[in-house]
Amino acid sequence: MLIGTVGALANGATMPLMMLVFTNIIDGFTNYGKLCDIPANITTPAIDLSTLTNSLKDQIIYLIILGIATMILSYFQVAFWLMPSQKQARAIRKALFSSILKQDIGWFDVYKSGELTNRLTDDVDKIKDAFGDKFGNAIQNLATFIGGIVIGFVKGWKLTDCDVIFM
Repeated sequence: MLIGTVGALANGATMPLMMLVFTNIIDGFTNYGKLCDIPANITTPAIDLSTLTNSLKDQIIYLIILGIATMILSYFQVAFWLMPSQKQARAIRKALFSSILKQDIGWFDVYKSGELTNRLTDDVDKIKDAFGDKFGNAIQNLATFIGGIVIGFVKGWKLTDCDVIFM
């Protein structure tokens, strides 16, 4: 679960970093547009794209690295949170089944057999889902929120301060 938690935290931190890289890519296009400054009444001359490609090459490499890291961290998040939840669900099913077998005969007259199997599968699956996927996603979303706030304070603290005040 520790590896799953670290994977979820790091996976959540990649989304604000991707937004930072996207911001740098958009800034590269904007800065290149300012350099072009072509009047509208003449035909378009040959445009040198080398300055644009040089400014965006690093950002695109960062974006590819973040994408690969997100895939790997997502695997760690899901795999290492689902394994313990599967083990926990199996232990709960065994305990529930053994407690059902220890009941008196009259207890089985009150509860129908379909109801017992339904409870044995549905209730345990709800516990497994809550413990596995949803808990890992909650940690990931918390890391995304905190990472976004931190990057917001680093890039523009005045606007982020107003956002945090009105949350």
